[in-house]
Amino acid sequence: MQLPPESSLPAASGQVRHDFIQVMEAIVDHELDLAQYRFERLVEGVQVERDNPGLLFLSTVIAIQRGRAREALQALVTLGEDVCPELRVLCLYSIQDPLWEGLARSVREVGTPGARAAMGIMLDRYQAVVQASTHPVLAAANKPH
Repeated sequence: MQLPPESSLPAASGQVRHDFIQVMEAIVDHELDLAQYRFERLVEGVQVERDNPGLLFLSTVIAIQRGRAREALQALVTLGEDVCPELRVLCLYSIQDPLWEGLARSVREVGTPGARAAMGIMLDRYQAVVQASTHPVLAAANKPH
């Protein structure tokens, strides 16, 4: 999992950066209760706007991992469509809403450099899966007998 750019981290202090990384490590290790606990401690320790990209990234990823992508999406929508659209893409993809692809294409065109790169990777991987599943040999192998 790739971290958001340093400029989106809540503050420049070494402790905040350390706490942010600890939350990420807990997410990667699928220790979601620990990730949530560390995230709440991180939020308590910094003074930032609620639409801070670094904090939104963490809260959205935790929600998706917990199967709460719809709730995360609703929270993101209340912040406005210009706030972290790449996170809305992740939520839409997680709930299998076909709108994810169009939004991902839009973000790939006009998003921040990191968001453009992430959406490009996501769309490329999706296209590879679609192409593989429509390949005649693979499609025949996946047909129910």
